Amino acid sequence: MARRRPILAGLDIGTHKVAIVIAEHTDSGLEILGVGSALSRGMRAGRLVDVEKTTQDIGVALSEAELMAGCEIHQVTVSVSGDHLRGTNSHGVVAIDNGEVTSWAARRVIEAAQAVPLPTDQEILHLMCREFVVDGAGGIPDPVGLRGVRLEAHLHVISACESVLANLERCCNKAGLSVQQIVASSLASAEAVLDPAEKEVGVGLIDFGAGTVDIAIYHGGSVVHSAVLPMAGGFITHDLAQCLETSLREAESIKLRYGCADETTVDTHGYIEVTGMGGRPPRLV
Repeated sequence: MARRRPILAGLDIGTHKVAIVIAEHTDSGLEILGVGSALSRGMRAGRLVDVEKTTQDIGVALSEAELMAGCEIHQVTVSVSGDHLRGTNSHGVVAIDNGEVTSWAARRVIEAAQAVPLPTDQEILHLMCREFVVDGAGGIPDPVGLRGVRLEAHLHVISACESVLANLERCCNKAGLSVQQIVASSLASAEAVLDPAEKEVGVGLIDFGAGTVDIAIYHGGSVVHSAVLPMAGGFITHDLAQCLETSLREAESIKLRYGCADETTVDTHGYIEVTGMGGRPPRLV
């Protein structure tokens, strides 16, 4: 029997892995139907470096998710990261005609605020209104119907490199998927783990990946700052491999088994065994 409820799919193309989740709308919310993942071989710090390998990786994750879900998908929402993402706060002002804010005035002030100078290779990915201000009184989510003479809007704008988005979409198309929407990874992570009360009071989200660290800071229910740092867990693995003169696979294993962010809990007199490369015997370090 054909499913009657909407099927949704999300795709995350990371530096370390490609992951897909398939879900459907139910009366109680989203129900996960299937998940799939594959090692990512064509990404470096959030940027695509190999179209064919990334296309193959998407295909592997997609097949696994579809097999678990028992259905095929043809559209996905894709999360994107990388140091090409730019978060900017902008501000717009318009005069209020006839002393009352209309929906037209609200649209005009947002248009004024979104006139952000961007590099020629950047396009706007997200345009989020933080608040409206009427005659100096801020914190207004919807100003329509209020009386005043001056209307302001504070926006947070996230832009991305056009070519990066086009290349990711190309990989999805080659894997048989059309891209329904592209979302910044920091916002996708925030939707997954933060509740409205946290966003209202103020909270910082840090998504620590293999190639990037995605940051989103919320206050008053809206994003007030976002950024991407082009270094993350994979850099630690690479540094360990060089310092310990071992393979990346062994360095990753050592990081997961013995890594610790609290220096006071580390046994400075302890030793670990490190596998040698090129047939060399293991060493105690």
